[in-house]
Amino acid sequence: SSHDAPESCQLGDPVRRAEPLVSYDTSLPALHSYLGNDLEELSGRTVLDDDSCQTIPILSLPGVMLIPGQTLPLQLYNPSTIAMMIHIIHSDHTFGLINSRFSGRVFTNAVDTIGTTVEIRSYREEEGEYGVNHLIIKAEGRQRFEVLETRTQSDGYVK
Repeated sequence: SSHDAPESCQLGDPVRRAEPLVSYDTSLPALHSYLGNDLEELSGRTVLDDDSCQTIPILSLPGVMLIPGQTLPLQLYNPSTIAMMIHIIHSDHTFGLINSRFSGRVFTNAVDTIGTTVEIRSYREEEGEYGVNHLIIKAEGRQRFEVLETRTQSDGYVK
């Protein structure tokens, strides 16, 4: 019958496993090498004192919850977000990340009051097709923080 074992394989013979066709380097995902190897590295660290009150630019991303120590890869296309990040790159490299809330099928304007400070480690500006600029960033979550109040500045940044 078609379900019988092939004649070369007898009941009780050790099972032979096929060799994997592809070897996979498990360290690759953490490197985020798809962002490219030509990102400009930034130096210097900003560590905020516990229980201090700071004013920092805020980026709100729907569905993103960053834990201190995690790498945050970003590919940004929104001109105002790119402008804010360029400003941050040329200052202390630090911004706050908070999660936008998801309600059913709609993202709301409500945001969490707990976030993570993020330090930009490297970046690259690119001009894409049709002259659309975008910014590639590799950043790292640093410290948890609580949002006490927000205000939108005239340049559109939320702090």
